[in-house]
Amino acid sequence: MPVFLRFCLVTIILAGFSVAAFADENFERGYFVGSITNDISVQMDLFVVSDTVTGSYYDSSKKLISSINGSIDKAGIATLNIINNEHISGRLCGDVNVSEGTFYAVWTNVTGKKSVPFQFIKKADYICKKANVGEIIESVIVYPYFMSSFYPFKKINGIIEEYMLTLQDEFLQNEKDAYFLEYRLIEYDMPGWSLHSECSIHFYSDELVSLLENVYAYTGGAHGNTNYSSWNYWIQEGDAVLIDLNALFLDKSDYVEVLAGFCLKDLKEQEAGWVTDGMVNSLDEINLKVFTISLAGISFYFAPYEMGCYAEGTYTVTIPYSELKDIIDLNGPLKTLVE
Repeated sequence: MPVFLRFCLVTIILAGFSVAAFADENFERGYFVGSITNDISVQMDLFVVSDTVTGSYYDSSKKLISSINGSIDKAGIATLNIINNEHISGRLCGDVNVSEGTFYAVWTNVTGKKSVPFQFIKKADYICKKANVGEIIESVIVYPYFMSSFYPFKKINGIIEEYMLTLQDEFLQNEKDAYFLEYRLIEYDMPGWSLHSECSIHFYSDELVSLLENVYAYTGGAHGNTNYSSWNYWIQEGDAVLIDLNALFLDKSDYVEVLAGFCLKDLKEQEAGWVTDGMVNSLDEINLKVFTISLAGISFYFAPYEMGCYAEGTYTVTIPYSELKDIIDLNGPLKTLVE
């Protein structure tokens, strides 16, 4: 079971009927930003459940997105493995306090011959809420809450929270009616309906925030389905401005053609079924609408049934900034990320 589904019960009232909101007393999740020396930026999304730590690690020096696993001892000292392509590329060891938002650590390479001290600062907490109708309809939502008191981040907090709570509320109301209409007899022993939506941070700076929503819904049938949405905010003149792809590139550039070509080539290498058989041979801006920005580059997300059958799952393509340097607007949102 994913860590964000491990909750203890607190009852509340929402939308006119009793539901349950959950917050695991042993669960913590935070988004941390720091640097190793003055020129290597690092960002981490850390999940802590009891003494176990997992998460993601973004390193500007290698432009890679890595996974993290490790543990925290009774003294609060974390030992974390940084894993690239199933190989450990380094370790972090230090004093972590997710609640207070600090992580003082030492990065060490796999040989143990090189080590560098650094500090991380937590920029966002995550909120987890679960609501249900009896035992047959369930909804879990997870979303970030930025700690900054600066108006643009307060604005983002409000937009994301309202969206996630409305999504949950509407699902419970609609599916409540539909479920009892279609399956009036519980004796049919049909599986419960569910909605799991997670909005996660993929990049944070004082000028740019990138968020991805991964939502899975089951409302009957052989299986549920997964979809994605993204929000990319450029902080300008004291406001958070939601941007599309065109804000990242030079005017009159052929950015859609360049991005589509790179994505199709990568999808073919991943053996995406509908690309390899020629059913999908072109992409437009609508196909590329779900994207995130990170230290590693621009990532595009293709849900099940977009590039292949359901069993193939989701495809992700990350394009390094070095591949796009001729078309990126160096006065735009990516100016601090492009070398």
